[in-house]
Amino acid sequence: MSSLGKWQIFSIISRFSALVVGLLQSVIITRILTVSEFGLVGIVGAVGALFGIAQHLGLASGTTREISASKGEEDVFKIFVSSVAIKYIITLPIALGLFILAPYLSEHVYKHSEIIFPLRLYSLVLVIQGVQSIFNSVIAGLQRFKRLFLYQACISLVSLVLYAPLVFYYRVNGYFIALTLFNVVSSFSLAFLALWPIRSHLKLPSGGEFKLIFRNVLILSLGIYFVKVLYTLWYKFGQITLGYFESLEVVGIFSFAVLYSSKLMAISDALTDVNLPVFSKEFTQNLEGFKKLFHENFDKLYVLILFAALSQIYFSKEIILFAVGSKYSSVFPIIVPLVLAFTFYSYVNIIKSSILIPSKMIVEMSVSYFILLFTSVASFFMLSVLKFSSINSMSLALFLGSALSFISLYFMIKRGLKFNILDQKFLVLTICLTLITFPHFFVSGFLLRFLFYLVYSLICLYVVDKLKVISIKRLILNLKR
Repeated sequence: MSSLGKWQIFSIISRFSALVVGLLQSVIITRILTVSEFGLVGIVGAVGALFGIAQHLGLASGTTREISASKGEEDVFKIFVSSVAIKYIITLPIALGLFILAPYLSEHVYKHSEIIFPLRLYSLVLVIQGVQSIFNSVIAGLQRFKRLFLYQACISLVSLVLYAPLVFYYRVNGYFIALTLFNVVSSFSLAFLALWPIRSHLKLPSGGEFKLIFRNVLILSLGIYFVKVLYTLWYKFGQITLGYFESLEVVGIFSFAVLYSSKLMAISDALTDVNLPVFSKEFTQNLEGFKKLFHENFDKLYVLILFAALSQIYFSKEIILFAVGSKYSSVFPIIVPLVLAFTFYSYVNIIKSSILIPSKMIVEMSVSYFILLFTSVASFFMLSVLKFSSINSMSLALFLGSALSFISLYFMIKRGLKFNILDQKFLVLTICLTLITFPHFFVSGFLLRFLFYLVYSLICLYVVDKLKVISIKRLILNLKR
């Protein structure tokens, strides 16, 4: 097994360990809060995310790429200091703006005065969060993956310990008190993990070095920042729009559906932690080797993500009813389009970290994310005109936006790098894997449904092996080691 594949597996295990704890936390929170209270959490989270994205600047990915290409640990710390300085020049005014505007947003825009305190807490969170992504970039850029993955697994337990009691006693306010305390712990933990190993090389950049680093990081980061803004607008479009003219119950239902569907992103997020530094280094050293490495890796990731997504759809009723009962049973009709929306975005996310950022294809990256948002917004209003319900229109719109974004990237990369990221076997794999979901719609009874699922899974595994995407024999040998 290649070094890339090994670290990707460890990253996925780490993320899924955190995901299991996160799911338990989500179940506890949704059981404690009413649907309306969960709607308030969704609104505050969406507004906070919009302010938060303004301080993102794409510095995390830009910093990771520059650190991956740096020559020594002194350069690493100089890049870190320069990135932090840039970050807080932007972060502090934005956090202050959210703090000041909290009463207006609460009372006049959303007409719920009870979210003033949560919004002001979120402004503090923005300040605390500001440095976390840069610490993370130092760890990832130096490819110290082991400590990063252990941190991701352990910090989720801290989150559970904080959220459960605070939400129980203080409801919506408790949720955001826990968020604040969690970020304090996270920031101090990441600071130790990132800086302690290079403590003997903590040398500040000179004025000239700062300007050079500023320019190199910022050019790439602004492009990443632009697409991060577009992604956040796409991701929060549902809550923000529905929250303006629908009831809190509708917002709560949609927020829960997004929460369930977006858990799929744990896979692609885990992979980007490894792919960005590894592919950035490979692209600068060996372009043909870079293309070969991507193909060998993406074939497997395509199957893994699609299979996970279709399994998530297949068992959605069982999982949701077991986790939260019938409280959110009205989400079932919108689960399929939302899970598929995050499936296509997962592919976009992997391509961004593996190809677009390493090759600095800023224009293509920006165009694909513009398509993501514009298609979703336009589709929502068109579907609403066609008399679809607002919640169905929104879920279908997010799916159409992510699908078209992925398709556009395929053609732009093929033209720009003369590199075909998909071939005929992807069509065969897609058809084969999609068959798994058919019994979901017409087979009742858990045992019978599970039997169908098991049979289809074995058939798909056989097809994957015959297409030489994943070798079952090699996989068994690796598991025996």
